[in-house]
Amino acid sequence: MLVPADAARFLRQDPLLSKATAAQLLALTAIAPEVPLKAGSVLFDAGTPPAIYQVLDGEVLLELSGNGPISAPAGATIGVAETLAGAASLWRATVTRDGRALRLDRDELFAVLADHVDLMQGLFSGALAFRDAAAGTRLKAPNHGLQPASLA
Repeated sequence: MLVPADAARFLRQDPLLSKATAAQLLALTAIAPEVPLKAGSVLFDAGTPPAIYQVLDGEVLLELSGNGPISAPAGATIGVAETLAGAASLWRATVTRDGRALRLDRDELFAVLADHVDLMQGLFSGALAFRDAAAGTRLKAPNHGLQPASLA
């Protein structure tokens, strides 16, 4: 089990949280339980209520009908765009290697963001910037299909 300071360091690795203050990261870790990742299990499926996962150890395979799979290794953050938008995921996430992850549920996340408006603004602007960069990539290479904006 991670201590809060270590969990905060893992969260800071995500580009969307790289500018968050220590207090903001600790507030996020207080609401982020550590969840086990067991190979072969489904972490979430299409239609699942949104949540953000920070993969600490292990690996998760993201699949979307009609697109090639995308690997989310240790250090990846998944589910950001869907969680911020309040939209159910279109992706299926299957654990391919045992490990663990931090999980941030939407309601708890927004309770923290209500107290840290600058963090909320940073998350939304970062997610939009990632989406715009990914859209630019897709325009240059239209056959790549959809990418999970959650891998920001």
